[in-house]
Amino acid sequence: MPCLDVAGLTYAHNFGDKFLRSLSFVIHLELHLIKSVVACCNTIKFSRLIEFYFSPDNLVVWLEPFMFFLQNSPKLKLLTINTVSGRCLPPSWNQPSSDPECLSSHLEIFRWRGYGGRGDERQLVTYILANSKCLKTVEISLLATCNLEETQKELESMPRISQSSQLLISTKMLWSSSSNIQLKSLTIHTKTGGLPPSWNQPSAIHECLSSHLEIFGWRGYGGREDEKHLMTYILANSKCLKTVEISLLATCNLKDSQKELESMPRISTTSIGLFPLK
Repeated sequence: MPCLDVAGLTYAHNFGDKFLRSLSFVIHLELHLIKSVVACCNTIKFSRLIEFYFSPDNLVVWLEPFMFFLQNSPKLKLLTINTVSGRCLPPSWNQPSSDPECLSSHLEIFRWRGYGGRGDERQLVTYILANSKCLKTVEISLLATCNLEETQKELESMPRISQSSQLLISTKMLWSSSSNIQLKSLTIHTKTGGLPPSWNQPSAIHECLSSHLEIFGWRGYGGREDEKHLMTYILANSKCLKTVEISLLATCNLKDSQKELESMPRISTTSIGLFPLK
């Protein structure tokens, strides 16, 4: 039976046994958790899973199945929780009886998009930060409805077992009235087979690059010529950059592309380059 490297499950309701078994081999999984999927959460062992993008449905009590996913994903390196709609049910927190192996030995990047700072959300974040020994980057995007200043202070005061980890907090993207001059977080997502960008050098440096951009990500980077020009331009001009996270397409030469990216000059000498999908 063929196995999948990448899988995305959104609103599908009926999964056959063969398909569910094939998920145990995925490396990258994007899951929108709905009620009909909850029952199978503790039955699948994700032995190769490295990247997990988790988005719970508004009507699902999601913490218990989420913890099953962590327990069953021992090699997980990148974890994203997405509750950006703000309408999701809060997780119902119970301290796990044992810590997931991925936290103690592999997880490097933890992201939460749409964090609202509610009680059980705080307990979950506290638990992950206190037990993720290999953590390098924590990115928390706050809901505009929460008290931004208090929530940021609360997150900054949470103990982290990984002393070298970097905490980045934003309201995802900060817009001015007329343009993106205050852009702090930028992600490009290009699918396999998409047309490459047509590159022309801008006549002036964008203000967001020179004064605000802190997080830059590219999902599906293929290393094509115009992609390289765009990447070089962003890295060479983003003075406030803290984290660069590039997921490479499996169709490109991973080793050569990684070397090429690492050799690109960055004006921000303190920025961290991460290549989570290897």
